[in-house]
Amino acid sequence: AIDGDGTLYVGDWDAGAVRRFRPDGEELAPLGDGMRQPAGLALDGDRLLVAARADDVIRVIPLP
Repeated sequence: AIDGDGTLYVGDWDAGAVRRFRPDGEELAPLGDGMRQPAGLALDGDRLLVAARADDVIRVIPLP
């Protein structure tokens, strides 16, 4: 998922978190540690919705 500022959000199955990257490629602190297999991501205003496949849940993460 990519927000209005160009920040890219990517599910990292190995780390169990969502990695964030600025448009210039700089990596920011990850979000949502402890998820199992974060897969589908969607933005909803100031929230990131993450489908955690192995947990069978949709996580809602407020964005900073």
